[in-house]
Amino acid sequence: EILVEQEPNDVPISSVATDTIGKYTVTGLALGEIYMLLVDIPGLPLMSTYQHLAFTVTDTVHNNLNFLVDTITGTGIYASNLNYVNILNSGVNVNVYPNPFTSNINVTIKLDKPEMVSIDLFDALGRKTQSIENKEMPSGKNDIVLTPDSKISGICYLMVKAGNSVYVKKLISIR
Repeated sequence: EILVEQEPNDVPISSVATDTIGKYTVTGLALGEIYMLLVDIPGLPLMSTYQHLAFTVTDTVHNNLNFLVDTITGTGIYASNLNYVNILNSGVNVNVYPNPFTSNINVTIKLDKPEMVSIDLFDALGRKTQSIENKEMPSGKNDIVLTPDSKISGICYLMVKAGNSVYVKKLISIR
């Protein structure tokens, strides 16, 4: 289910279901307002996916807002046990390992073109616990070693946003 909130109210004003291939259309949003898009995945915490979406008279469509969930159990919107997950033809490949982890997490992001990339860590309840990266990354292979906060234990979620694509990986910390 896709939820839309009008910022800064944090109250859903619209919701739609995806079709069988994951596409969705949200209609009836007022022009000139700012919205947040959230994706409700059964069994995962509700996390903000896209923020500060504005619609104007000349810009009424936001295409290719991709959301990919890769879980360790092989379930979710899209799951892959391949080394690199190609996010829906978006020009973004993400690899996260090891899982489970004890201290560091390795993230490899391959980009077809330079993109603004953010990496955040969430606890099992969906609360952001750490903002790790938020910067422009060059095209090609980008290797990052993350050191999560030592308070993270058990299940957590790593969210990588690159351009219009969002990748969420369920991780387990064994400290």
